[in-house]
Amino acid sequence: MSLHRHIMQLALGLFLLLPFAAQAEIFKCVAEDKQITFSQTPCPQKVTKPTTKAAPVTDREEPVPVNNEADSAPAPIVAVARLSPEVKRARERAAQADEEQQRRQCEARLHAQINNINAQMSNDSSTRRATALKKKRGTLESQLSDC
Repeated sequence: MSLHRHIMQLALGLFLLLPFAAQAEIFKCVAEDKQITFSQTPCPQKVTKPTTKAAPVTDREEPVPVNNEADSAPAPIVAVARLSPEVKRARERAAQADEEQQRRQCEARLHAQINNINAQMSNDSSTRRATALKKKRGTLESQLSDC
């Protein structure tokens, strides 16, 4: 029974290490004619040193530039996820909807304040107070264009 248990533990340990064994380095090589190639092996000597090391896969579209020393070995990179046009359009629409909602909330808040001032002006007969309220209303109306 003990031997069976050790075999199971060993199998489980190997199974858990499989994802690490499957990782591979990818090298980005830039030729003298500025042509970029990707390879699982280091760049040939006649190819210039790599200029970019990509960050781990994210929703960014471009690799993150990293300065390499002249004597360093070619830097491995990880593939960068590209957003599909549909995802980009969906994100743009969501951002536009967000901006529109914020604009409407700003306008609603300012209109409520303007309506409150109008109500105060109709209820108050003091010219000094009316002048101050008109000035405040003018300021709020000018802020409407900023929304």
